[in-house]
Amino acid sequence: MTDNELDNIFSKLDLNEKDFLDYSDNEDDGNQGEICELRVIKKIFRLMTDGNTQILKKIFGKDAEENIILYNSVKQEIKNTKDITKAPPGTKSDFIIKFIKTDNYMNISIKSKYASPPAILNHTPRSAVVFSENGDLFNQLILLDEIVKIMNLKRSNKEVGEDININKLNLNDTQKQCIINIIKYFIFEGSGSKKSISPANSILEIYNIHNINEWKFILCNSYELKNNYVNLIYDKLILSIRNKGMPKKISDYCKPWLFNTKNGSLHIRIKK
Repeated sequence: MTDNELDNIFSKLDLNEKDFLDYSDNEDDGNQGEICELRVIKKIFRLMTDGNTQILKKIFGKDAEENIILYNSVKQEIKNTKDITKAPPGTKSDFIIKFIKTDNYMNISIKSKYASPPAILNHTPRSAVVFSENGDLFNQLILLDEIVKIMNLKRSNKEVGEDININKLNLNDTQKQCIINIIKYFIFEGSGSKKSISPANSILEIYNIHNINEWKFILCNSYELKNNYVNLIYDKLILSIRNKGMPKKISDYCKPWLFNTKNGSLHIRIKK
């Protein structure tokens, strides 16, 4: 079966299967990225239940050729579409699959590239637990302070606006590695407040929800593969310092990141 024939099958699923495209209550009030995530999981569920291993193999590779078992982000098996809901807070994976062929589990984070640019680090102040003395990224804080200082100085000098492409910062190799370490943590491991109860070990990038040729599954289940992924997206990183997410009372701990007294939360997203 050719790629075009596979894509035609996939398109027909989208157009003809009402239960497959049921925009149910668990999609209400979600942003475009969250709605995309739910619909992607519904598509994969239908392919699994129909035993359409040719398309599953096209998406996930040869390990999917004997079908998969689908789970939510906390490893509860999905047995019908009503089990498909937004991943709870504290999870980095959006869903989990088990390859029947290998018994390997993939904790998958969906990155929607056709909706709003996906955020990696979402409005996190310096006072966040992850940057505290016992936090997972405390060892990166000195270098991160240097980077934020560069951002704020360039913004004060009107060299840049609030949103700054990372290449405009001209970081040295040590500072660049700091950003890579931070991005790896926030994509795969945890949030500003805690480690994830369901870390991710793979990425599913969605450029067009209707065309599987524009779905890209990326295995990130080793230190090296995580580094490779972050290096791939590095040039697309957009950094900003904002006031959203700031504590009501701004402590001295927050001050090294402050821009214009109230802006002190670091936000990082991937350019569309």
